[in-house]
Amino acid sequence: MTEIPLCESLTVGSRVWFEEERLPYTVKGITSDRRWVVCTKPFAAQRTVLYTIIDFDRDVRGVDDRVLGYGYETDEDCAMSLALFEEGVAAHSRRHPPIPLKIRKTEVYFAAALQGDQP
Repeated sequence: MTEIPLCESLTVGSRVWFEEERLPYTVKGITSDRRWVVCTKPFAAQRTVLYTIIDFDRDVRGVDDRVLGYGYETDEDCAMSLALFEEGVAAHSRRHPPIPLKIRKTEVYFAAALQGDQP
């Protein structure tokens, strides 16, 4: 049986649990080359979301390099951010260095893949 690489199996809507975190993040967007993935989870205390951006080429995750971030509250915000990462305009923060990618578990959302919603 051939194992599918994680970067190929994730779809928008999938959930990802990181070793360092208790609650899962939801995949909000994936670049066409499948290198960059934006994941968010609710942050109720501030009525916003927490986000992390996975870089499968470097096996790290972290925040963007903007002082106040690009905003990741909506799907449109996530798509805009991903486009900037794919174009090389955005990168991971240097002030808050990326952390090694340690995924404990994933729950792949298959409906999007079956409907052809993925790039």
